[in-house]
Amino acid sequence: MISLDEVKHLAKLAYLNVAPSNLKKLQHDLQRVLTYVQVLTQAATTKAPISHITGLTNITRPDTPSRQQASLSQGLIEAFTLKQGRWLKVSKVLDKDAP
Repeated sequence: MISLDEVKHLAKLAYLNVAPSNLKKLQHDLQRVLTYVQVLTQAATTKAPISHITGLTNITRPDTPSRQQASLSQGLIEAFTLKQGRWLKVSKVLDKDAP
């Protein structure tokens, strides 16, 4: 069973403000989800056919860098004003205590 401390930790990670009165209900709901996922992981899927309704196969291009991308990246790095060794220094964008 998922503990109340784990529920509080998950809520904090998800930046959710959960009222103490709702923790038990959330604990129950999360436990039901985890139980259902456990059932799904035990389903026999080895002989299930894999198909797509569109009939399309891999239509994406290979992910290969171009010379233009490399020169653009190098130009951006050279234009960057705040550097510390080989690292680019940026302002803080996340605050671990933010809601």
